[in-house]
Amino acid sequence: MLAFRLPAFEAKLRLRERKQGFIASLLRACRDYFGLFDEFYYWASATAKNTEVDFLLQRDDRFTAIEVKASPKILNSHLRGLRSCSDLKGLGKRILVYLGERSMKTAG
Repeated sequence: MLAFRLPAFEAKLRLRERKQGFIASLLRACRDYFGLFDEFYYWASATAKNTEVDFLLQRDDRFTAIEVKASPKILNSHLRGLRSCSDLKGLGKRILVYLGERSMKTAG
């Protein structure tokens, strides 16, 4: 088993230890082999508890936030982290990956 630690996006942010899994390994491979992005991070709000984004991908000065849920249904609480990081400078897309079959877009 290979393991690596994902750095926090900003030093001032609250950081909890996280076990990274299959998605982190896939993202790392995409970065290393295809150059789809420069670096990726874990993001957590400095002020709101239990508000985090699993992956924040950086390419130049642009970011994509990705939240991963092992659920076949999307709950409003699943979007908390993605909504919380909406003011991040350079943020483009916010993506929720889940076990459901439907592809959906949300406003805001």
